This record gives sequence, structure tokens and C-alpha cells, in this order.
Amino acid sequence: MSLGWLARRIALALLAAFGVSVIVFALIRLVPGDIVTNLIGLEGNVSQAQQAEMRRLFGLDQPLWMQFGHWFAALLHGDLGISLRTDRSVFADLLMRFPVTLELSVGALILAVLIGLPLGVTAALNRGRAADLASSSFVLIGLAAPEFWLAILLILLFSLKLRWFPPNGFVPMNESLWENLRSVFLPSLALSLGLAAAVTRIVRASLLDVLSQDYVRTARAKGLPQRTVVYRHALRNALIPVITVVGLQVGNLLGGAVIIEQLFGLPGVGRYALEGINLRDYPVVQGAVLWIAVSFVLVNVIVDVLYGLIDRRVVYS
Repeated sequence: MSLGWLARRIALALLAAFGVSVIVFALIRLVPGDIVTNLIGLEGNVSQAQQAEMRRLFGLDQPLWMQFGHWFAALLHGDLGISLRTDRSVFADLLMRFPVTLELSVGALILAVLIGLPLGVTAALNRGRAADLASSSFVLIGLAAPEFWLAILLILLFSLKLRWFPPNGFVPMNESLWENLRSVFLPSLALSLGLAAAVTRIVRASLLDVLSQDYVRTARAKGLPQRTVVYRHALRNALIPVITVVGLQVGNLLGGAVIIEQLFGLPGVGRYALEGINLRDYPVVQGAVLWIAVSFVLVNVIVDVLYGLIDRRVVYS
């Protein structure tokens, strides 16, 4: 892997993040209404002169190209702007909320691998049998069912009926590790099921392909135990496409966190973005979406690097 390739990959990632910022800036302003309209709805009758003055204070009276220029110039200095609603730094709010989203996404990723990997291996080793059919049913349900629907079912079962986990709220890790894990487990599980289904499917397909290779048949002919053949020789090569799929799905975890955080009342980046959309708080929406987009492209770069480290046949130049 050359430094030149890595530099080009990072440059493309930054270009993609810039494209996302332009698209988000334009789309949020195509939505009818703005924060002044929302404030007028809350405060009652406001004169046209007062509305114009409010838009001037918020900088909404300027042409769109000028608004974007000011925002992007500040972005180059690491400034994501000030919330129009709370007058707080968007960057500071994102730093405060990102650990919640990160914990949720990492928890979902771990659960997806812990669920999908053994199910995929079991399905591949029992092709056409009951275990394979059961895993296929799980894959079908996991890929087809919406995350919010699964989340509601989990709340009804584990929170309201069994009372094992709290239905909403978040306890920071520095207050109580046990309560923190309890508060984040159900959201992580709801967010992980779709990815777990995808991991199960790709592990099954990849492992079946690897098990038919000559070196696997040679290992079996030497009398190696089935467990050694599968887990030491076949599974490592079968995991190469799995890592790619998991890495690409991290962006979906960050995007899905918007709905999950709202349902479970988690104070993360997704809920922050949703609040900004509802209130037409442009700096909040732009900052949150750009934050998620940059996280997504950085994960893709890391996945590409890991792909080359795991499979020595892959050479980037």
C-alpha cells in the first residue's frame, strides 16, 4: 500500500464530504419555512418588519451563495456555526452528543457480528438442513423488517412486559456502567438486527465458496479436524468480503441511529439532527449531517486499508 494511494483516497473522501455539505445546504433550504416561521408560530402575531429583522439577525436575508460562502469559510477553520435556536456552538454540541451515537453504533456492530457470524457459519456447514432454513428465515426478517418496527417490538417485550431494560433514557458510563449498558442494549439490538442479517447472508455465501476451494479439500485430506479446517483456514479468507460489507454498513448504522435515538430518547447526534430539521435550525442540520458523512467516508478509508492488510493479494498503488 503506497502513501500516494492513501493520500488520493483521503482527498476523494474530503471531496465527497464537500459534496455532501453542498447538497445538504441546498436541500434544507428547499423545505418550506424556516426558523423564523417556527418562532412566529410559537410567539403569535409578529409584524413583517419584525420578521425581516429576525431574518437579518439570523443571516437569512443574504443570497444563498453568500450564506454558503460564510458557512464554508467558517468550516475551513473548524467552525460549524452557532445554533439559531440555542445560540450554542454546533461543534461543541456534536462533541458532547457523539459519544452516545458512537456507543450505540459500536454496540450494534458488536451485536451484529456476534449474531451474524455464528449463524452464517452454522448455515454454511448445514446447507439445506433445518439450521440453514432457520438462518435464512432470520435473514429474510432482518432485511425486510423496518428498524423502528423491530425497536417497538423490543420495547413492548423486554421493557413493558418483562421489564428487563428501560424503555427510554440514557445513563452515562461515568455514572453507572451497568445502567449504561442496560440503557443502550435494546437500542443497539434494534439497530443491529438488519446488519446481523446481512452478515449472516454474506458469511454463508462466502464460506460455501471457500469450502469448495482446493486448499480446503487438501487440508481435509491431511486428516485435519473439521473445526481446524473451518475456523483456521476457511473462515479467515471467507471474512474478507464480510469486512467490506460491515464497513460499508457502518454508515447505515449512523443513519439508522436517527430513528433509534428518537424512539429510545438517546441524546445522540441523530436526535440532534432531527431536532434541527423540525426547527429549521440550518447550522445544526448541516453540522450533524456533515459530521455523519465525514465519519462514514473515514470508515470507508479504514475498511480499504484493512482489506489490503488482511488479503495480501490486494495491492493498492
